[in-house]
Amino acid sequence: MATSKVSPSLEALPPVVREALLKCSPQEQRFVIAYCGRAAGNGVLAVKLAGGKGDYGSRAAQSSDMLRKPEVMAARDAWMSTYAMGAAEVTFHIADMSHCSLEPFLEIEPKSTTTKVTGKGKKRKRKTISSGGGIRLKEQTDESWARHAHWIKDIEVDPKSGRITKLRVHDRGKYLELIAKILKLHSDAPQVNLFLYLQGLSDEELLKEYETAANQAGLGGGVPLGPLNVN
Repeated sequence: MATSKVSPSLEALPPVVREALLKCSPQEQRFVIAYCGRAAGNGVLAVKLAGGKGDYGSRAAQSSDMLRKPEVMAARDAWMSTYAMGAAEVTFHIADMSHCSLEPFLEIEPKSTTTKVTGKGKKRKRKTISSGGGIRLKEQTDESWARHAHWIKDIEVDPKSGRITKLRVHDRGKYLELIAKILKLHSDAPQVNLFLYLQGLSDEELLKEYETAANQAGLGGGVPLGPLNVN
């Protein structure tokens, strides 16, 4: 990432991005790289990362000025267009979110039983005590956390103990519905009940509907076999 002390190198950037940035001043270049990178579209933070000085209000004004400059806007658009997700990548991420579950974060606590003896002699009693068998947070490896952390929607931690008290993942159903739309498994178009439509037509109107459909299908306008009434 670019910093206020080190001028960003443009050599490794795609030609279209590099050419757009070369039309900007060094300060503008640092702003665009920060804006499209670490600042993730936060202009005030981009100004700070690019070496801008002053309080929040001052940096906000600088950001507004920067984003009005044609060279800066062109460089920003070139960067975002070049590094934007393609259709395959978007579909991949939606498919990943459609697998959201609590399984990577929770596990069944091993169940154990112990026998407790109380009393003496004839009053001696044995009592079997069961423990465990509940659900507990699973210890995360760095690899597992990096793979599944983006599935988490809400998380609450007890400030005293540091333990997680609430954990929710994103609704996988929403992403499954998106996948269904991408695969054209269903449509948002209004559904027409053809049976009710035909039921309201007379024999003459039904015959006309048939002839029209037959002609469109290249079958000619013959009379269909069987009764035309739709009861």
